[in-house]
Amino acid sequence: MAMPLRHPGSLMTLDEWIALPEDNTSRYELQEGVLLASPRPARRHQLAAQRLSQQFDGQLPANWESVLDLEVIARAERPPIVRVPDVVVTRVGGPDDRLAASDVLLAVEIIFPGSRNCRPAPQARGQASIRCTHRRTCSGSLRSRAHAA
Repeated sequence: MAMPLRHPGSLMTLDEWIALPEDNTSRYELQEGVLLASPRPARRHQLAAQRLSQQFDGQLPANWESVLDLEVIARAERPPIVRVPDVVVTRVGGPDDRLAASDVLLAVEIIFPGSRNCRPAPQARGQASIRCTHRRTCSGSLRSRAHAA
């Protein structure tokens, strides 16, 4: 489950987010200025994201690529929103650290049983500038929902 890490009422700015040191112990996102931490994805979650990314890369035009776990600035103005979708589709040659939402063609969230409450659903993630979000729910049978922005 994601949990806030700052004092209640203390909203983080985008500059403060960018200045944070790298920390791979948890998955961090910024929800309307509130720093959230959730557990790192389990092995099967990572494998699902990797395999989906490989499928995308085999079908995308040459100037597009899929990237795993790249920060997306969904809203830069206060209070900021920064998300880390499992897979994003963006143009080749973009920035290495984070993307603006307008640079994302597709954002994918992979949800396994037990992780449903860890991260907000795509339509609640402040991704108004992303053209399409997709939530993949994995269980015995695969189900998915796509949300066009």
